Amino acid sequence: MASVDDWDFDDKKDHNGNRIYIFVEIEKGTSQSLQRGLLFSRNMNILAVKAILTLKTDWVRAKGPCALDSLTIAIEKMKPTLTRLVHGR
Repeated sequence: MASVDDWDFDDKKDHNGNRIYIFVEIEKGTSQSLQRGLLFSRNMNILAVKAILTLKTDWVRAKGPCALDSLTIAIEKMKPTLTRLVHGR
């Protein structure tokens, strides 16, 4: 983890015009193992990318639409927990 202050990264876009990176503020003390020393004893702005889950259509064909629905529901149920783990809230 490294602090970044080059805001030009925020302007980078993919071939569809979507932002590639976003800046996320990590509050001091969020990750004791990563935020050590003077540099990390304060809030930090870091670059982040959104996580994207992709599935092969073969998986959906093999498992069926009910499996896809079950996976989607499980992911939606886990979102609050994942958000809390990532953001410490």
